[in-house]
Amino acid sequence: KIYKEEDPRATALFAKAESRGLRGAHCEKMKALQSALAQKTGLHLAINIDGPIAALLLELGLSPQIGKAIFAFGRMPGMIAHIEEELLHEKPYRRLEEEDVEYLG
Repeated sequence: KIYKEEDPRATALFAKAESRGLRGAHCEKMKALQSALAQKTGLHLAINIDGPIAALLLELGLSPQIGKAIFAFGRMPGMIAHIEEELLHEKPYRRLEEEDVEYLG
């Protein structure tokens, strides 16, 4: 989903960080970038969930190099479900033609 005004997940995460005393320089920089973009272009860009996650990883002192692993961790249940669907319903090696693909949910 594309959020035009704000991503409620990002808003909730920033609020939770603030209530826990974790909203520091990196979170403020994320908001400052959003403001600078709006001033420069006149466009409002909603910060999606990845923005506060990245800022909070830095606030916690975690290395930026592990960011992709952290992002992937939250998507693993969907990836695992997709793998299971493939294993249960498809041949192990095949050439996919557009008309042969049916999404099952």
